[in-house]
Amino acid sequence: MSVDGTPVADGTTAAGGTPCAGTTAVGGTPQAGSERFRTRERNPLRLETLIEALPDLGLSVFDGPADPAPGIEIRDGRVVAIDGVPEADFDVIDEFIARHGIDVAAAAEAAMLDDAAIARRLVDVDVPRADLVRLSRGLTPARLARIVGRLDAVELMFAL
Repeated sequence: MSVDGTPVADGTTAAGGTPCAGTTAVGGTPQAGSERFRTRERNPLRLETLIEALPDLGLSVFDGPADPAPGIEIRDGRVVAIDGVPEADFDVIDEFIARHGIDVAAAAEAAMLDDAAIARRLVDVDVPRADLVRLSRGLTPARLARIVGRLDAVELMFAL
């Protein structure tokens, strides 16, 4: 679990490696039809933490205390806020993402899906790459980081 009590993909606590009972693949949702997921759930290596997170020092891979909450606000087809930052306060990167990186139609679709559903699609061989690329264009940086944080190392490699 992370500092705020939300599960992280590796099945440990962000502060230091106490395994969380019952953690399952892709953000806590068992994959009933996949032997690969069931086998990996039983593998103790999946629960291994290679480095201790120190959020007070800013050393958190995911779910750090200073990470912004995901969010997007769209008015009249224009992105006017990303991850809690209003348009008036956009820096160069926010401005670029808002004008060229976010697909407003995909953002509406992505908003209707929870993080686990998107994470599952990333590791599902039956989901076409074009669908994933289109859907990802509707994710803000904080939302994408939160979704990727649900995946373990093998799932991350598979999602690439």
